[in-house]
Amino acid sequence: MTSTIGGFGFLHFSLRTMADDCNSLRSSSVYQQGDAVFLEARVEAPLHPLLTVYVDYCVATLKPDPLSSPSYRFITNYGCLVDSVLPGSSSKFLQREQENRLCFSVRAFHFKPDSGEQMFISCHLRAILKQNSQSRLNKACFFHRPTFRWRATEGDQALCECCDSDDCSRQTGVGNIGYTVHTTPSHKETMHEADTTVGPLYTLPPSHWTGHLSVSH
Repeated sequence: MTSTIGGFGFLHFSLRTMADDCNSLRSSSVYQQGDAVFLEARVEAPLHPLLTVYVDYCVATLKPDPLSSPSYRFITNYGCLVDSVLPGSSSKFLQREQENRLCFSVRAFHFKPDSGEQMFISCHLRAILKQNSQSRLNKACFFHRPTFRWRATEGDQALCECCDSDDCSRQTGVGNIGYTVHTTPSHKETMHEADTTVGPLYTLPPSHWTGHLSVSH
């Protein structure tokens, strides 16, 4: 399933639902509660120097409008996957294989118990030139339950410490609504941003049987 795409000429952002390996598109938009929803954030810029894409925040809603209620923001604070903190969660960022794409998973859930729902996922994506410097704004962090610590998919693990303290956004100049291209005085780097939405996705209660039953006599 493809998303609403933001772009500026030669540069395009996308958010897509993927199969479990995150190497192919998912053919179905139907999930059962508790299933892992794999998503791919991508930036395409064939005429641009290599860009690295980041997911600043994501929110799940019942309507396409990311500002509608009810809502569940499961990525916050410039790349902190807070859904991974919940007991039993397997939500995580996957190891990055290409700079211009980043895969992650979140659990399918219901806003209302025991009812099938459609859901939309909206994310704010940001792309910057590949660089050696580290920044708390440029990270992909999830909570690793076996070690009970936040873990960075790449780079310095210390970048994720602010996910607990909620102060990852000391620097300003990112997170605007819509597509923008601008330069921050502190880093003097050009950043490209866009809001993307994928859906509707349909979540069924765990009691809803979607398979096939074979009975032998």
